[in-house]
Amino acid sequence: MEFVVDWEVDKYDCPEMRTGQPRLFQANYWDVAGVAHVRLRERYIEVVENPARDGLATDLLF
Repeated sequence: MEFVVDWEVDKYDCPEMRTGQPRLFQANYWDVAGVAHVRLRERYIEVVENPARDGLATDLLF
């Protein structure tokens, strides 16, 4: 079973949600990583589009 977003996403949602791709547990992993990142770095994870990188559509800025 896969889930698809049916609400307006923002910059804090996982990349799969933001691009409209189906997902299973990516949102949960993204939330855990986001909480850990804020606790360690005291700022939010940023997603930057980078289509030139070996087929990967996003990079994370830490």
